Amino acid sequence: MKMPAPFFRICLSIQFAIALPICAVADSKTHNPTWWDKYQYVANNGPTIGGGPSASLNFQGNVDVSNECGPQSETFITLNSAQPKILAAGSNEIFRLPMRGYFSSNGGTNWGGVDLPLPPAQGSNGIDFGSDPTLAFDTRGNVFYGYIVIFFGNGNGINGTEMAVARSTDGGQTYPSVTFFGLEGGSNHFNDKPMITTDANLKSPFRDNVYIAWDAAAGGSTGGGIRVATSTDQGASFTITRADDPSGPGRSIGASPAVGPNGELYVAWNDYVMNAIVFNRSFDGFPFPTTTARPGRHEKRWPINCRSWSIDSIIGCRSIRSQAM
Repeated sequence: MKMPAPFFRICLSIQFAIALPICAVADSKTHNPTWWDKYQYVANNGPTIGGGPSASLNFQGNVDVSNECGPQSETFITLNSAQPKILAAGSNEIFRLPMRGYFSSNGGTNWGGVDLPLPPAQGSNGIDFGSDPTLAFDTRGNVFYGYIVIFFGNGNGINGTEMAVARSTDGGQTYPSVTFFGLEGGSNHFNDKPMITTDANLKSPFRDNVYIAWDAAAGGSTGGGIRVATSTDQGASFTITRADDPSGPGRSIGASPAVGPNGELYVAWNDYVMNAIVFNRSFDGFPFPTTTARPGRHEKRWPINCRSWSIDSIIGCRSIRSQAM
């Protein structure tokens, strides 16, 4: 998600415009809309009611997964490793408020669509919408869909942000349960760019734990940084800790979690002040101490050229740089 700077001081200029069909509006805009474009559209035109058809459209060997007139952005896709033809995906909706989920049971030949839950808006005449989809299956076939929720006041900018994780037991066709947590109000830390994973190791003592990591570096006090939430009850509740120094400033972005073969949790991120890729690790299923991290013990800092930003590559770096651990 791209945030205008400063993102917490936002003024809207409401202008009169000629009403156009939603397809015409979509065609007249950039094909890479941001969430701010979405807010401007929704604030001026109101959200579009209803999603796309339940069946996907096939053409020229590709598949129009959303089969909607308006644009989507920030797509994400995953599969059930036990049944790899079962796919689940997600995207932002630019002209509509909820996140959109997609599902396929035949390896992506055909897709269906579903809306994700949203909490009530804050304040009179406020709105809220989702952004930044991330999905993962566990070993029991549950799919977890993570996203952020952004609350807007009535023309007064951002009221707050919070995390959301919805659970589906039918391969992403429905999401009857959702947990909202980590609310940050007003100009405090902006929850952004979540990534989710599960412990899919059948012999792990932490099998099917759900981990979601995100950054809250912008705004507020020193309590932002890289945050990690853990669920041991299939997404019904989450406990939040910080993966970076819990008493230090929030100066990191791009959290990326992954689980090792024995249930160990790794979280990597970009420390933009140090210009370094940094990661932390946990071996007990409950990530990271809440006390101050000791340099060289809790945090592991790698130079920026350590293969790539991907956590899987960070684990590879660990194997070839064990002398530094």
